[in-house]
Amino acid sequence: MKTTTRTLNPCPAPGCPGCPTLPGAVQARLLAYAAPTTLSAEAWAGLRDRVVCLVRRTRPGSPHTARSRLSALCAFLAAADPGPERPLASVLTLPRISAFLASRRGEVSARQLANLAAMLERARCTAHGIPYRAANTADPGARSARQRNKHRPEPTEANAALIASVCAARPVLA
Repeated sequence: MKTTTRTLNPCPAPGCPGCPTLPGAVQARLLAYAAPTTLSAEAWAGLRDRVVCLVRRTRPGSPHTARSRLSALCAFLAAADPGPERPLASVLTLPRISAFLASRRGEVSARQLANLAAMLERARCTAHGIPYRAANTADPGARSARQRNKHRPEPTEANAALIASVCAARPVLA
């Protein structure tokens, strides 16, 4: 069984409890993220440390995921205009995220909108200290009871037995 050690790195963001250690490529991608096109240079300079810290705390698994989460959060912050001193947790609220997604509905596809919603929800949960578990995650902590219990019959076997008992009780009309 593989065990991982969760160590916290010092973070330049004010008030950060410490950021998790990430793989080298992911960490490099976060640090190399240039000024986004959605934010002005002044706004990015004031938000950069806090945004990178928040994305780092969401534990992206790949450089692509890290970049996607950074760009989604920057697009949201451009619309929310949080200011340099406002905590991100106070900006990342459900009403604001919903309003932002509603404003993007005509601009992007439904799939892109769903991905954007998932990334912002993960950032919101992380900022507020709420555990995040996606419905489609492969994390063992989020598996269903049927997936954990190997002795329970598969749904197809259970359905076949149920159908057979119902058909035995009711005559089939031909």
